[in-house]
Amino acid sequence: MNLTRGINLNKIAEKMNGCSGAELKGVCTEAGMYALRERRVHVTQEDFELATAKILNKHDDKEVSLGKLWKPYSQSEAGVLYFHIRPGFLN
Repeated sequence: MNLTRGINLNKIAEKMNGCSGAELKGVCTEAGMYALRERRVHVTQEDFELATAKILNKHDDKEVSLGKLWKPYSQSEAGVLYFHIRPGFLN
């Protein structure tokens, strides 16, 4: 897959500030998929814009979902959780 000339990767990078490498890879993969769906061999700026919006929206949805699921625990409950989660705690 090739890029069309004149793609502004700095613009994409600014939008992805603070994202993980996996999210950056996801944007590149998704941009390529947009091109493939239209049977093109070149990825355009618009493909990257659409992919960025899609990946960032997924990221925002996950944060909202985790925020709704979060339940604060007391220290005693957290200690019990730590005992069960930490591998080799008694070794």
